[in-house]
Amino acid sequence: MMSRFLRAAALIVVCVALSAPLPLAQSLLAQSPMTLPYTGTVTDAAGKPLAGVRVFGGLGDDTTTDTGGRYTLPKPLDLVRFSLAGYRPVTKVFSALNAPVILQAAMERTRTLPKCSEIVKKDKRQADLSLRMSLPRDMKIKTGADVDYRMLAVGYHVDWMVIGSGVNWSVGLPAPKLWKQLVTSEERDITVDDPQVTITDYTGMLNDGSHFRFIGTLGQSISYTEATVDSAAYFDSLLDTLCWPPRER
Repeated sequence: MMSRFLRAAALIVVCVALSAPLPLAQSLLAQSPMTLPYTGTVTDAAGKPLAGVRVFGGLGDDTTTDTGGRYTLPKPLDLVRFSLAGYRPVTKVFSALNAPVILQAAMERTRTLPKCSEIVKKDKRQADLSLRMSLPRDMKIKTGADVDYRMLAVGYHVDWMVIGSGVNWSVGLPAPKLWKQLVTSEERDITVDDPQVTITDYTGMLNDGSHFRFIGTLGQSISYTEATVDSAAYFDSLLDTLCWPPRER
C-alpha cells in the first residue's frame, strides 16, 4: 500500500503540472467546450455590477472587471478565481460559468502576514521561500528537488504537509482534481506588504471525510490533503505562524 507521504508526493507532482504557468498547464488540461474567448459578469449580492474585480484564470488570463462588471477570458485554466477587497473571494470551475458570479461582502478582516523574525529568516530549511513559518527543529521532515522545483514535507503521525516552490510550481490555485473532491470549502485572501503579491487560502473537507488546505502564491504553495482532524489541527497551528520575509533594499 502506498504511504501517505508517497501519495502526497505524487499528488504534488500532479499539482505542479495542473497549476503551472502557460502554456504548460493548458497543454495538460482538457479545455472546456465553452466558446472562447469567454465574457461574463460579476455582481454584489444585490445584483449591482462590481468594477475592479480581479479575475484570475492563469497567467495569460489575469484581468479585472470594467464599470459594468464585465470581464473577458481568452483561454483560462479549469479554475477561475474572483477577488476584490472588502468581498469574499470565489473560485469557480470555468465550465460552470453560465451565470453572473456573485461576491458577498466580507465580514472578517483580511489576514495580513507579519515580517519574518530573524530566527525564521535564518532557518536554512526554508531558504529562498517567499512564505515561511516557525518550524520546530526536531520535527519530521523530508525533502526533494528537481531542476524546476524544491519540496519540503512536514510530517505529523502518518500525514504530511508539503511546501513546494519553483518558477513553474504554482499559480496560486488548487489542482482541479482536488477541487472536484471537496464537499465543503472556504477561501480567503492573505496580504503582505507588497501590493503586487496575491496569496490564496483554501480550507475544506474531501468527500472521504479527510481535511484539506491549500495556501498558494505565484511560485509557491503549502498544502495538506487526506489529513485527519488531529493532523489538520497541527498543520494549521504551523500555518498560524506564516510570515513574509521583507524584500532586500
